[in-house]
Amino acid sequence: MCVTSHARAEDVHLPLTGLLVALPDAPDVHYDVSAHWSPATAPFEPASGEDVLVVTRPTGATTYRIEVGGRTDRPCPLDNPFVVELDDRPWVHDPTTHTLCHLENDARLEVHIVSDPPPTDDLEPHRVILSALLDAFDQRRVDPHASPPLRDPRVLREGDHAAPALVLPTIGLTLTTPDDGAVWRVAHVREGRWFDALVRVFPTFPEVQLLVYRHARSDIASCSALAQRQVARGPWEPTARATIERTMGRFTIVEHCTQTRAELLEVRVASAPMITGPELDPMLAALAAAAWSQPMPALPATIAARDFQLRWGSAALGVMLPESRADRAYTNAELGFLYARRNGVFLRGVARFGATLDGALGGGSVDVGIALAADRELTLVLALGVREDLDPLLENRTVSASLELYSGFGQDRAFAWALRFVPFHVAGRQSAVAGAPLAIAWDGVFASGLLLGVDLRWVDRPDQPRPGWLGSGVALGLRVGFGDVVR
Repeated sequence: MCVTSHARAEDVHLPLTGLLVALPDAPDVHYDVSAHWSPATAPFEPASGEDVLVVTRPTGATTYRIEVGGRTDRPCPLDNPFVVELDDRPWVHDPTTHTLCHLENDARLEVHIVSDPPPTDDLEPHRVILSALLDAFDQRRVDPHASPPLRDPRVLREGDHAAPALVLPTIGLTLTTPDDGAVWRVAHVREGRWFDALVRVFPTFPEVQLLVYRHARSDIASCSALAQRQVARGPWEPTARATIERTMGRFTIVEHCTQTRAELLEVRVASAPMITGPELDPMLAALAAAAWSQPMPALPATIAARDFQLRWGSAALGVMLPESRADRAYTNAELGFLYARRNGVFLRGVARFGATLDGALGGGSVDVGIALAADRELTLVLALGVREDLDPLLENRTVSASLELYSGFGQDRAFAWALRFVPFHVAGRQSAVAGAPLAIAWDGVFASGLLLGVDLRWVDRPDQPRPGWLGSGVALGLRVGFGDVVR
C-alpha cells in the first residue's frame, strides 16, 4: 500500500520530480502526496513514474498526476491539443483527457487531472494548483534536505526491481547500481563519441548528467595534468574544492578525476541547480571501484576519429636562401581556423601579414577538401585551395592542391601534430610564388596551447619579377604561437 502524507504546510515536496511546491495554506484544504514508478524495460530507456497530489476540499477531492521529463524523450501525449493561458503563461491542453503540458527548453511538465465527478473544460478551479506547480518547475525549486525517492515511504515501486548493474558500453565499465536512493539510466550516446552518459531519472530535479571518460596514463599522466590541460584550454576554472568547473547554459559542470594504476577515470558532473553536497558520492565511488577492477578496453574503431577544430595564431622568422645575391630575411604572422569532419568536409582559412627588408607582406588562403579517418589517431586530408600573396617584389594568386595528415586532433591527446604537403599549384598568375610549387609545413600543438611549426618552401624565380627579386631557392621559417583544439 502506498503511504501518503497529510499536511497543510505551505511547501509540499514531490518525491519523484524533486520539486518543492508552494501551495496555499488553507484550513479547509488538505494535500496528500504519493508516487509510483516502474523500472525501464529496455536498455537506454528511462524508468517511468509520476507524483500524485490529492487536494481535498469540503466540496470533494481532485487528483493531479504529475510527470516531468525531457522534452526530447517524448512530446506531450495529447490527441486534441489546444493552447491556453493561465496567469499569462502558456499550457497545451487536451480537454478530452484533461491533461496539460508545459514545455520549457528541453523539459516538459505534464499534469493529468482526475476528479469525481470528472473535471470540466473550465480550468479556473485548477488555476492556483497549476500555477504553483509551474512556479516550482520554472524556478527549479527543490528541497536540498529531502530524502531520495527510493527511501521515501510515499513512493511505491511497481514491477521488477531496478537493474542491479549499469553497463557503460563505450568505455567498457559495468557497475553495480549504488544504494543512493536514486534511479539512474545509461543514456544513448551519438556514434563518434568516446564517453558514456549517466542520467539521473529520479529525482528529476536537480537535473544531473554524468559524462564518464577513461584515459590511458600513457596519454595523460595524472589528474593534475588533465586539470591543467582543461584550464589552459578554457573555460574551465579551478575551484576551492580541488576540482575544476565551468558553466554551460543552465548547467554547472564539475570535473572529478580518479587515478588508477593504468588509467584516469574522468567524470564530468553536470547539474542544475548545482549540487554541492555528498548525494552523488555513492555513484562516483561505484564508478571508481569499477575502473580499478575492470581493464580499459581498446577504443572502438567506430569512435576512433572525431570532428575537430583548430584555431591558431603564430609569428614566424625565416630566411630565403636564393641561388644568387644576398639572403632575404622575413618575418610574418598568421591567424587561422580549420574544421575537419570525420569522413566529411574540411575547411581552412588563413590571413597573413609581415615584412621583409623590401617592405610589407600580406595575403591569405582558403582551402576546401575532404577529411578521411585513416585510423584511431590519423586523419588524412585532400584539399584544394586559393592563395593570395602580396610581396613587395611579387604579387600572385594561385590554386594549389595539398595532401595533409593530422594526428591526435581527433583524440583527447596531450600533443597533436599536422603535416601539410603542397606538391604543385594548379594555376597561377606567375610561374612561382612563395610557398609553391613545393611547400612542406609541420605544426605541433601541446595541451597547454603552445604551437611550434617549421616551414620549408622552394621558391622559383617568377616570369615577371619586380626589380630586386632574388633568384630561386629554399625558404626556411620557424614559427611559434598558440593553438586551440576543439573536439
